[in-house]
Amino acid sequence: MMKLKSLGLILLLWLPMAVLSKPNQYIEVSSELGFLGKNITGDADKPLIVDSMSGGVLCLDYNNDGYIDVYLVNGAQRDGKKTPNLLFRNKGNGHFEEVAKEAGVADLGWGMGGTAADIDNDGDTDLYVTNFGPNRLYRNNGDGTFTDFTQASGTGSSAWSASAAFADLDGDGWVDLYVTNYVDFDFSDPPTSGRFCRFKGRPAYCGPKRYPASRDVLYRNLGNGVFSDVSRTSGIADRSYYGLGVVCTDYDNDGDLDVYVANDSVPNNLFQNNGRGQFKDVALQAGVAVDANGKEQAGMGVDAGDYDNDGWMDLYVTNFSEEYNTLYRNLGNGFFIDSTRETGLAQPTMSYLGFGTGFIDFNRDGRVDLFVANGHLYPNVPPYSMPDQWFLNIGNSQFRDVSNQAFPSPTAAVGRGAAFVDLDNDGSLEIVVSILDDQPLVYRRDQLENHWLGLSLQGTCSNGDALGTRVFLSSKKGGPQQMREVRSSSSYCSQNDPRILFGVPDGEAALRVEIRWPSGKTSVLQDLKLNRYHEVVEPACDEPG
Repeated sequence: MMKLKSLGLILLLWLPMAVLSKPNQYIEVSSELGFLGKNITGDADKPLIVDSMSGGVLCLDYNNDGYIDVYLVNGAQRDGKKTPNLLFRNKGNGHFEEVAKEAGVADLGWGMGGTAADIDNDGDTDLYVTNFGPNRLYRNNGDGTFTDFTQASGTGSSAWSASAAFADLDGDGWVDLYVTNYVDFDFSDPPTSGRFCRFKGRPAYCGPKRYPASRDVLYRNLGNGVFSDVSRTSGIADRSYYGLGVVCTDYDNDGDLDVYVANDSVPNNLFQNNGRGQFKDVALQAGVAVDANGKEQAGMGVDAGDYDNDGWMDLYVTNFSEEYNTLYRNLGNGFFIDSTRETGLAQPTMSYLGFGTGFIDFNRDGRVDLFVANGHLYPNVPPYSMPDQWFLNIGNSQFRDVSNQAFPSPTAAVGRGAAFVDLDNDGSLEIVVSILDDQPLVYRRDQLENHWLGLSLQGTCSNGDALGTRVFLSSKKGGPQQMREVRSSSSYCSQNDPRILFGVPDGEAALRVEIRWPSGKTSVLQDLKLNRYHEVVEPACDEPG
């Protein structure tokens, strides 16, 4: 039998009390919550490309207490100064405590981002950190601490890695690991600032095309957390690209996970899975390699979401300034179309440089909205700091820029990674943005509208984190069906709250939830109580479902 356990609605008292915001408005609460500590990366004037690209935000419940914790990846400096990565433990009372050193994950590498999942199906979330230099895999000991398992696992790539994602790509019940790699950069012989390159007439470090591209890596999980590099045999390493963002999603609805990679200044990749972990890059013929004009863009962050509730995952990519961020609408027949202009998303993003992003239903109306964290690369070319953006999905495949209403006191910053997480278990997502050379921004809403339904999924016959599971929510009153997908990473070098969260705008209690597990099993739940998280365990392999 499938097990269902109601966790109940957990309401927290967040202290000190802030002035209530108007509906749809966010307030910045990083210092209030205890998110102290800066992401210090490279020299202040950013003369080299490596100085400007860190870092990610990873959301995980590392100690299994029901509250999501936050791991911030920090860079380093070329004078030898190192800034450890930070692990903020959620104390469950509205405050966070930094415990990276005690937990054994205060990595001192030149950090970029990472991903988190249960690599050995033992019930604990493990942590993978990407670096400029050797990456690190930390195995969870189950007691609030981690052990460096990099060498034993075989995942210590020494390339300049950016984003990474865990996903069961071959359907064997163990999560595999995809790592995007950027450029082959050598400190001893870099193109020097201003010697070769300029931006808007001013000296600037050279972009990625001045460097050799570094091949992405795919590690197959052999079981018990040991991996094998299958990059070439799987078909993902036929060419080298400048990989930055990655998301694993079933774009063609065939029951297996495909891989979409946002590349910098070259075409993006869409690796179609044949169901056995073998891939073919179909981005060009599918229509997601370049924009509507056939132009290569400088892809940074990426996410997948069903913005029009038609049952097919669409794709969104953030790009360089003077290039619009691109929305690819899934036509459902293996092809996409660049729908950025007709949805109202092109012009508002032209003057910004986007990094972290996500399809998130912020106002819980049953339609996913879009958030973008912005920040430029060159301190000597204004504007360097930029405000973030929120695009409200108003239906009929249209978005409206409501940034000024959502952020009444916008903070201009140099945003990089962004993650979306319910820190207080109230059904409303906070936004955590990593800021270059500053402490993170944490946005919270205090006045909420509509109802919600949350699900925490556990695989048994599938991988333990149920990555790749599709969840559908429909109302007996009719209307569009909502679809969500359990995944590890997206955005830019970041990972969201792993739980599923639906908005229920009309408070309809007579809901039908259909869960399609990676194993092929299906679970159907009826009339779940709203405004709480429910824990759902997949039927065992020998049980019907």
